[in-house]
Amino acid sequence: MWAEAGGRCSICRGEVITPGTDCDDPSVFGEEAHIVARSKGGPRAGDLDDASKHSHTNLLLLCSRHHKQVDDQPAHFTVERLREIKERHAAWVRRSLDDGASGGVKLVPDPAFPQPRALALITRGNPLWNLPEPAPRALRSGRRRGCRAGHSVAREPGRGRRLLAAR
Repeated sequence: MWAEAGGRCSICRGEVITPGTDCDDPSVFGEEAHIVARSKGGPRAGDLDDASKHSHTNLLLLCSRHHKQVDDQPAHFTVERLREIKERHAAWVRRSLDDGASGGVKLVPDPAFPQPRALALITRGNPLWNLPEPAPRALRSGRRRGCRAGHSVAREPGRGRRLLAAR
C-alpha cells in the first residue's frame, strides 16, 4: 500500500516520511487509514470480517492531519469517496512513474542501509592505492560532530578498491 501510494498522502500528496539526519532516523508520519472502520463504533463502521477490515483494499495512506480529518468528518469522507480518493491517487502515482517524470514521487532510502553522502570519480589508478580498507566493526561506529551526546551513528566503512569511492 505504501508503494502504491508513492509514499505520499492520498489526499494532499505530501510526503509522509521526512529524511533522516546525521543523528536521527527519518520521521514517519504517514498512517494507514481504514476506509471501513475496524471497530463497530468507528467512523464508517460496516459489516466486514476481520480479514477484510485489515486488507489492502480497505486501507489507504494518509498524513496524520488528513487521517484525523477523515475520521472526524465521516459524513463527508464516505466509504465511496475514500475508495475514489484511493483509486485516483494510485492512478496519479502510476502515471507519474510511467511518464518517466518524477511528478513529485520520491523513493526514500532505507535507513538500515545508509548510502554515502557524496561520491568522487576516480579517473587514475594511483588514488586506488589510497582508499581506506574496511575497519573492524568496533571502530566504524562513534559520535559525529553535531550529534547530541549519547547518540551514535554508524560511520560508512571503506568500500574497498573501486572506481567510485565514498568521500
